[in-house]
Amino acid sequence: MVKGSDRSRGFSIGELERLPWRMLARVCTDTMVQAHYRKVAERRLSQRIERLTLGEQVALARVAPKAVLADLARLREPAVIEALLGNPRTTSADIIELLGDRDLPPAVLRIVAEHHRWGGYVPVRVLLVSHFSTPVHTALKVLATLPKEDVRRLLEEGSLPPVVAIQAGRLQWRKTK
Repeated sequence: MVKGSDRSRGFSIGELERLPWRMLARVCTDTMVQAHYRKVAERRLSQRIERLTLGEQVALARVAPKAVLADLARLREPAVIEALLGNPRTTSADIIELLGDRDLPPAVLRIVAEHHRWGGYVPVRVLLVSHFSTPVHTALKVLATLPKEDVRRLLEEGSLPPVVAIQAGRLQWRKTK
């Protein structure tokens, strides 16, 4: 195993294969470990994700290195996504890429919309409102918080689901009066 004093000694790629997922996650982010070994650990961790239990996937999502975030997001599991949203390595680009997935379950979209950090980010809100799988009540709540310029642009593009577009039109009409 790779522990405090063991960091300075060389270890083999085979040893990485035998490490439990938690230790692999630590190796991935440990700057005292050579970059090559960190990359191998990231690949090994990515390969194991689908074999982990849901609880392990959630725990990993909270501490996952940047290179593993997209693999976890592809699971489309609401609990895993919620944990990913709180991972300090998750960036706005990761969230925008996640929302580009047209097959996301409505529960995931609701979780993103309600997240204390990402739910308030305007580009994320725009994507949530225009995503056809966002639950209507969630989309309408988010729509009410969008700047009028974004609402106007979304209406002009025709990229809103029908019910959301109707409400957006009403909001625009009220704001012009």
